[in-house]
Amino acid sequence: MKVFYLSNHGFGHMIRSIPFIERLSDKDKVYVACGANQIDFLKRYFEKKSSRFIFQEIKTDVGFINYKNGIRVNRNKTQQALYEFMLNLPQMVKEEVEQLKNFSFSEIYVDISPLGILVGKQLKKKVIVLTNFTWYKQYLHLKLDQTIIDFYYQLDQQIDELWLYPLSFPFEYLHCIKRKVEFMPRPIDTKKVNALRTKYQHIVSIMSGMSSNMVVQVTNFNGLIVTTNKVRVKYNGPIAILGNECLDSQNYIAASDLVVTKSGFTTVSECIYNKVKMLLIERPSAYEDSYIISEVKKQQLGESIKQSELKNLKLGQYLDD
Repeated sequence: MKVFYLSNHGFGHMIRSIPFIERLSDKDKVYVACGANQIDFLKRYFEKKSSRFIFQEIKTDVGFINYKNGIRVNRNKTQQALYEFMLNLPQMVKEEVEQLKNFSFSEIYVDISPLGILVGKQLKKKVIVLTNFTWYKQYLHLKLDQTIIDFYYQLDQQIDELWLYPLSFPFEYLHCIKRKVEFMPRPIDTKKVNALRTKYQHIVSIMSGMSSNMVVQVTNFNGLIVTTNKVRVKYNGPIAILGNECLDSQNYIAASDLVVTKSGFTTVSECIYNKVKMLLIERPSAYEDSYIISEVKKQQLGESIKQSELKNLKLGQYLDD
């Protein structure tokens, strides 16, 4: 059996883990622990293989808590949620260990849930973390209480292997085995991508992930706006809203002339893989976002804008640039 613990912070961690689940599990039984919304998505995605899957709905992570209108991290609410999560972790670990102790497996794959790391160590299994960042560095950047910083630092010291995506943080403070992995995006349906491009002269995707809300006023554009259900777009033309039920957002990204997005790794990686121009929304409160933006600019793969510029987003000028 293959065991995966995935962060329930947004959808990005879950989506980028899908190719790994498919390649690593082959015909094995698969145990996946994640939040209810993410598990609902995975059940639909793996519907034809459902007999091989055991899905566990559980809060695996906190991540960030954002302010209601925007992508800026709410430091106080994040800290409060982390203390509550840390208080409940021992009982959750105990229940998960009881759940897994009679299954046969040798390692636990984690992206990037504290619960998964602790369960793995309790069961004396190899802990393999697949990521481009760690919460320790994120929370250090956010200047949370030292108790939280220390907890996540010690947590990271228990990682046996770190499988690093492109655009990863430097991990000078970790001395475990480190491996580099390539982008593993979801496959593209070329027919659907071409059909979208044929139907609409221009397509721009505006996305914020599933953990952030945004309001965007679009001007100087004539075409289709593709967006997620956490984004409210003010625009006179056609809009396609991709809800949680959409299983192939990668096709809409691949069909786009431009993607305006929060700097989450999954969306950025799918843009890079499909050679789509990016306009990344700056979020100084999140170290991952700032790091990815700096790397994207360094490699001349995209540009960035401030969130305040979304109040009058003149798309034409970016498409012409």
